[in-house]
Amino acid sequence: MGNKRWLLGTCAGAMAITLGVGALSGVADAAAAPAAVTGPTSGVSYTAADAFGNVNPEGVATDWYFQYGATAHYGLDTALHAAGAGGETLAVSAPLADLVPGTFYHYRLVAASKEGTTVGGDRSFTTPASPPGVATGAATAVADTTAVLRGAVNPRGLATVAHFALGTTPSYTANTAARSAGAGVAPTAVAIRADRLAPDTTYHFALVATNADGSATGADAAFTTTGPAIVADGTPSSVTAGSAVLSGTVDPGGHPARWFFQYGVSTSYGATTPVKSAGDGLAPVPVAAAISGLAPGTEYHFRLVARNADGTTVAGDSVIATLGPTLTASSGSTTFGQSTTLNGSIPTGASNQSVTIFAQRATDPSFVGLTTVLTGSGGAYSFAVRPRIGTSYKALWDNAATPIVSVGVRPSVMLRISGSSAAVRVAAARSLANRLVRLQRLVHGRWRVVDSARLGRGSSVVMRPSTPAGARLRAWLTAFQAGPGYEQAVSGVHRLQG
Repeated sequence: MGNKRWLLGTCAGAMAITLGVGALSGVADAAAAPAAVTGPTSGVSYTAADAFGNVNPEGVATDWYFQYGATAHYGLDTALHAAGAGGETLAVSAPLADLVPGTFYHYRLVAASKEGTTVGGDRSFTTPASPPGVATGAATAVADTTAVLRGAVNPRGLATVAHFALGTTPSYTANTAARSAGAGVAPTAVAIRADRLAPDTTYHFALVATNADGSATGADAAFTTTGPAIVADGTPSSVTAGSAVLSGTVDPGGHPARWFFQYGVSTSYGATTPVKSAGDGLAPVPVAAAISGLAPGTEYHFRLVARNADGTTVAGDSVIATLGPTLTASSGSTTFGQSTTLNGSIPTGASNQSVTIFAQRATDPSFVGLTTVLTGSGGAYSFAVRPRIGTSYKALWDNAATPIVSVGVRPSVMLRISGSSAAVRVAAARSLANRLVRLQRLVHGRWRVVDSARLGRGSSVVMRPSTPAGARLRAWLTAFQAGPGYEQAVSGVHRLQG
């Protein structure tokens, strides 16, 4: 704004008249220069601030302005403002513009009238340092091992360089090359290529810019490089005797990918589902395929396969078992001479279907055919068996076998009390002569052996235990004494007579 000058020539005549009247009346008017008090600043930013102060015109038309600069010599003025000609103190303010970030400034208020110029006291403030403004953008042109990282930098008037921090986590571990972002005062686009990336990997990145006032880091952003497809088998569903639905996921790896399932009764597979597209995204896509023509009750291997421009990816081997006939026993253990019932069904639910039952006794080397039954309503079937020794059973339908069901057998142990004698007889599929049988007494809730003897011919023996009348007794044959194919056995409980 320069120095302010007052043009007083036009007022010379008026002043002479005024002075003359004063001289004639004997009264002297003592006009004063305006008062100026420099106040504080507010709203100090990187490049601007507002200065405040007080001006009193002292009854004379007065103008005011602020001087400011990086030294006490100032060098810059605000616009000139009129304060009027009143006699009251006025609060005034003006913006200080074109400041430099991170700089110490002097300023003062100046008021001027025809009576003189008054300068307020010197005051100061410092603009804040101005590191660059940064905004992390997006990754573009993402490939298997490269990507172009983008963002924007505002240098805020200082020479600025920028780079991207990069890593597989927001902690980062590497930096891209640095690029100049200029020294402007507006956002400038920045694009830097990142190299030597790993395929199929998620990376985090942030834009970093530095100038003389410091560094600034933008927000974290992320991208995933392209690469080979990623596959994973899922859990099969809708499994029947002859069909199933295979499932899994395919991550195309950012390239167009196609997928199919391999399946078969071994890890050689041998059959495939139709080839289908999984798209070209970078996220897992659910896939599923129905297979049919399977054998009932059969174990099948399967795996998911995907192919894209980077090659073929194969999931690990998984296994599925088709539904087959079922078989259960009404009891897992029975006594020699008693029966148990085998129950089962076929997965189709059809009636009048032939089911062959096989049996293998504990002492036999293999299964032999036992009988053939027909299914009834809902595909159910049953058959009563009277195993003489521990026996395993299975059923066969449509070349599909059931799981094996085993029925344990315990010898029949009979105890008869007559007077003070206890007669024991054991029945099984073979003679148990010379096997040790024990007589037990119930004492305080626990069975204790009170006598033992070896079975004679006819698998029987008479014992005369030294126990009081009324004692509760039972006969016990261990599994070891019963021999192969038999479980331990006990008789019913009887009281010893007097």
